[in-house]
Amino acid sequence: MASKNSIQQLGSESGAACRAAGSESFSACCCAIKKVNGLKILYIYRYLLLGGVCTQLSNRLVHLSKKCEVHFAFLRDHGGETAFRKHPHVYKPKTDDELKELINKNNYDLIINVDTEEAYEVIHASTFQGKVIHEVHGTSKRIEYLKWLDVSTIDALITPTQYVMDVLRKEYNVSTNIPAYVTPNCLELEHFYPRSVSAGEQPRVMLWIGKINDHKNWRGFIELAADYTETYPDSEIWMAGGETASPRPVKELLAYVEEHKLMNKWRWLPRVEYEAMPHLYSFVAQTGGFTMSTSTNESFGMTLIEALACECPVIAPNVGGIPEVLRGSLQRAMYPGNDLQGALSLAGKMSEDQQWRMSLAKEGREEVAARYGVEPVVDHYFSTLQTIVNQ
Repeated sequence: MASKNSIQQLGSESGAACRAAGSESFSACCCAIKKVNGLKILYIYRYLLLGGVCTQLSNRLVHLSKKCEVHFAFLRDHGGETAFRKHPHVYKPKTDDELKELINKNNYDLIINVDTEEAYEVIHASTFQGKVIHEVHGTSKRIEYLKWLDVSTIDALITPTQYVMDVLRKEYNVSTNIPAYVTPNCLELEHFYPRSVSAGEQPRVMLWIGKINDHKNWRGFIELAADYTETYPDSEIWMAGGETASPRPVKELLAYVEEHKLMNKWRWLPRVEYEAMPHLYSFVAQTGGFTMSTSTNESFGMTLIEALACECPVIAPNVGGIPEVLRGSLQRAMYPGNDLQGALSLAGKMSEDQQWRMSLAKEGREEVAARYGVEPVVDHYFSTLQTIVNQ
């Protein structure tokens, strides 16, 4: 069984290696790039944390910065700045006045608001005269704000999947008069690839990634893990994420793990740096393990394509935008939403049929490389921005 120290060492060593290999070149690239096509863009997002949205913004950054000048404003700092690797234009305004000052002094051509409705009052009170795009990356309760948001002041919508766009139109009655575009998320394949790591005698790992909230259905995962380890007692259960959880859900998590008699098989990594994630996925894959999602809904499923890019196979529910992301043969490892017995059956097959498991890993890497590489996706995304600016 891997010790706590060895798990921490995995993250710290891999992070140091990545920083040595890439951080300076990343920062230098972003600093040296000249603004192309005259666009100066400000992204506004509520949370600066190591999560799906910030990962996506970071993935876009290097290639997008070759085309325009990119700034970020995060309203609440939860320690996610490391994902942006010394990019010079990451701002953390603490008040509405600071955000307004940032907007006023930079003469932006475009503001892209990502699921942060409270920023509109500041935008409207500023001297900003450009176009406003609203990006929706949330689902379910996280986009309830759309019921009362005045979208008449928004010039366009962007979503990562057609599923999210359909939800906006059908469930939130977002007017079809507002131009809307679907642009998938992208992945930095030069960062997310199978790493040479040694798992040693580490038992097989079933990995779960996410915040400790109902949307990610961590309780369902613990229940599934309890059943899984009864059949496969030589396996371990790892959970990554949840650093920003308040004390109450953390206490509930610990109690639930104890209730299901998993404490001696369970490891929690509340924070894993962006730079270390490929090493984590590769380590899990080397144990003969896999990634398990139990989400009740997903707008896209970023961690799924991260894992696949590192040839760590995934099991996921067919909810939200996931079926758009996991297509073709990869849907062999999908189960009906909330069907934990279906998930358990697939986990068993993943554990016993190594040829099936390895074929999913190889096909997953090929699919992600073909569809989600940074350059083609960001080229399409930037073309969409140009269309919106010129409309």
